[in-house]
Amino acid sequence: MFNPDAYIVFTVESKVPGNTITIKDEKKKIALDNAASEECVNATKEKWARAEEYKDTVSTINKYRNLIYDKSSPWGKRSGERIATKEMWLNEIEALASEAENEVGKKVVTFISKYEEVVNHAKAKLGKLYVSTDYPKRDEIKSNFYIFVGGGAAPDPDDNVTFGSPEVEKRFKERMEKKIKMNLDIIIDEINDKVVEIVGRVVDRLENYTITEDGKVKNMFRDSLITNSRDLADIIKYMNINNNPDVEKIRVKILDDVCKYDPSELRESPHKRESVAKEAREILNGLSGMTRS
Repeated sequence: MFNPDAYIVFTVESKVPGNTITIKDEKKKIALDNAASEECVNATKEKWARAEEYKDTVSTINKYRNLIYDKSSPWGKRSGERIATKEMWLNEIEALASEAENEVGKKVVTFISKYEEVVNHAKAKLGKLYVSTDYPKRDEIKSNFYIFVGGGAAPDPDDNVTFGSPEVEKRFKERMEKKIKMNLDIIIDEINDKVVEIVGRVVDRLENYTITEDGKVKNMFRDSLITNSRDLADIIKYMNINNNPDVEKIRVKILDDVCKYDPSELRESPHKRESVAKEAREILNGLSGMTRS
């Protein structure tokens, strides 16, 4: 059962200036030379010319966004809106948000300090394709990179909202309940997608792992095949905000059946690989019967 008092809804907003831009004149020329429609032509250039400082800043933003996403669930169809337990917010997400803002700030400062080198490198790399107006001034750079996490209360259809009309109030609560149900369905869809991706990879790698007569290994898998499955079980625990029993069964099966052997044991034993692959495939086959309540 979904208990709004135990959760907080928050948004993760981030911004990164694009690294590529369309070269309009080049599109026209290519289209003309090939008797093609200009809309069908792809002509772009890398604005930052592969600057390491740019990539480092973007990587830091993506790292923290993914860490926060792994400890929360999507809330609605709007990009960046998430829901997590208040305990998770207080113990981990709020600290991650603060750390993210600090770390991204440091990366941006580094990028700005090297900005002149970045621009000069772009000039050398792009030649006649370099256009000075594509590059903002140094004091404009900072606002082009950021990550921000803001929170608020979870919606509760039982809140005492007064409209002066029982019928309007009834419709409001019905819409709120409908939105909550829709958002819980979105969470189930994301859990399904993660299970299909990670457990599906287990099936693929274990079923195709072979050792030839001359001792060569085909379709080798890394230890992360199993560690990623353990991490998935932790992520599912955070995402199952209405304590759906079917979701919990899948989480337990991933831990008990998919993660029951170390990767080294799986490499050594065809029987163990076959057993885990069979259990993993059963998990995938059971996804279609998962309840959404």
